[in-house]
Order: sequence, then structure tokens, then C-alpha cells
Amino acid sequence: MTGTPSAIKRLAKPASRSWAGGWPGRDRIAAGFGVSVDIPKLRPFHGERQERGTMSVESIRLAELLCARLCHDLAGPAGAIANGAELMGEDDPGMAEEAAALMAGAASQLGNRLRFFRAAFGWEGGAAKDLAEAGRIAADFLAPLPGQPPRFVLEGPKGTDPGPGGLKLLHLLMLLGSEALPRGGRLTLTASPQTLCVLAEGQGANLNHETAVMLQGRAEAPPPTPRTAPVLFARALARETGWTLSAEATPGGLNLAAKR
Repeated sequence: MTGTPSAIKRLAKPASRSWAGGWPGRDRIAAGFGVSVDIPKLRPFHGERQERGTMSVESIRLAELLCARLCHDLAGPAGAIANGAELMGEDDPGMAEEAAALMAGAASQLGNRLRFFRAAFGWEGGAAKDLAEAGRIAADFLAPLPGQPPRFVLEGPKGTDPGPGGLKLLHLLMLLGSEALPRGGRLTLTASPQTLCVLAEGQGANLNHETAVMLQGRAEAPPPTPRTAPVLFARALARETGWTLSAEATPGGLNLAAKR
């Protein structure tokens, strides 16, 4: 085929839903983080791991926010696969062939995102085993769909293995760094048992206001949303594993770091 039908083009289009203006349930969710909102009192959750005690309201709220965020980020490739399946029934053999190729690309992207989210947010069994594997997971996560130009150049991670908790934090900082580059750019990852660093360089590199104030833990932080859920998770993980997070502007970029 000499051109790409508009029906096919939509397969490669990422999810367009925006968090601008907040999330419909954010006021209810925000209550778990100290915002004064009336919500029904929840009963303590008793999971299988009784030795850890009951889940706090904050933990339940964070779980809800993360679920909403992950569903949002996975909706694009999942929707592309569903649309492609419909187009496979078209009479035009060329369209069906191109739809199959784009479905394969979307399936690969979906798998890469799932692998990254499992490593960054999941239980220890899904985390990267070492720095090299963390780099492969990050590179796959940032890879574009077939036929699309890459938005990011990933360098590293270089250095020494910071341990399981450090690798998870490195992935989370890389996620924040990629979101700080609206036009794409370069992400340089370095790590050691005492320091993690993600240098994000590119045009317009900047953390949005919500992310910046939540990363710093400032009192005037706005109510949390699915968009800022990874920041809350990173702060909780850093506190649990003894890291201190920071962010500072650099010439042409932004430096996201964790130290202990």
C-alpha cells in the first residue's frame, strides 16, 4: 500500500485521555492523604499477610490511584490491539496485513509496559535482578511503536548495583524523568548503593507543578491524582528503604536523584 488508511493510523495513536482538571474520584481519594473531604469510613483490610497488620486508609487510596494510572497507561496499546482485530475482517488484504503488523507492535508495547510496571511497582519477584536487566526493561519501556521515530535516547544505567529497592527507585525516577521531557530527549541513568541519578535533558525539560511539590513533600501539595501516583509511591518506597529524593534544574535539563 502506498498510504496508511486513517482507520489504521488510529491503531498507533496513544491514549489521549488527559488528567487536566483532575480525576473524577480524586476528592474521595485525596481524603486518605490528609485532605478534608467527607467519605464513608472504611473497614480495615485484612489480607493474607496478617503479620503486616491492617492496611491504612492511605495505602488503600494509593492502591486505587495506581490502579487508575496503570489502566490509563495500558489502555492505548490494548485498544490498538482490539481495533486491529476488527480491521482484520476487512476485504482489503493490504489493510489486514498492515493491521496485523501494527497489532504485533502494540502487543509488544503492551508487554514492555507491563514488564516495566511490574518491576517498578510490583512485588520483589518482579523486580529487575541487576543493573543490566534494569537497563533492558527501561529501554524496552521507552521504545516507540514500529515505524515511529524514537522520542528518547537512553544512556546507562552505569555504575554499581544499588540493590532491589534501589533498582525499583531508579525505574520510578526514570519514569518521572521521561514525563519531564514533553518533546522527548536524553535520559542518563547512573547508580550506586548510595546514590541514584536520572539526568533528563531536552527541550522544555521540567517537572509539572503537582509532581514537583509532591516529590518535595511540601505541605501545599495539591490533592493526589493518578498522574501523581508514581510520585507518592516513590516517596513511600524511598522512606521504607532509607533513600532521600531530590530534584534540581540543570542547564538544559533536570536532575532527579536519590541518596542515602
